[in-house]
Amino acid sequence: DGMLHVRHSVQAWRAFVEGCASTEIFVVAHSFGGASLVDCLAIASESTLGRIRGVAFTDSVHWLGQGCVQLTDGDLPEAARNVLKDCALHWQASEAPLDSEIDAFNESCGCRCVSAGVAEHASTNSFACSSIFQHFAQRSR
Repeated sequence: DGMLHVRHSVQAWRAFVEGCASTEIFVVAHSFGGASLVDCLAIASESTLGRIRGVAFTDSVHWLGQGCVQLTDGDLPEAARNVLKDCALHWQASEAPLDSEIDAFNESCGCRCVSAGVAEHASTNSFACSSIFQHFAQRSR
């Protein structure tokens, strides 16, 4: 049940991310986890949004169109959209070499899209892992 997954993700976000003492937050969201992350960002406080330094989507099914937030009526707030625009990369399943640009900015995903270097959905995390850590290191203060 997708809604159960989203509710659990939002509950975990509230319990563990919102109250954490970390000054920098980095997130990896694979497949439907990307759609769940959109809901988490929709309820994130300004303070938490300000601490997000990097987001790595891996072959995510998220989208930012009208009605993209699943647990409430409405769309992703502008502040959360800006976090994705500034901090996120989407490694998509693709035979193209790792990190090859697929889309400089994809409006539907809300971020830049690059190749994961593999066409198999389940392997996108492992193939993009080193690039994800490089992305996070570049974004860290």
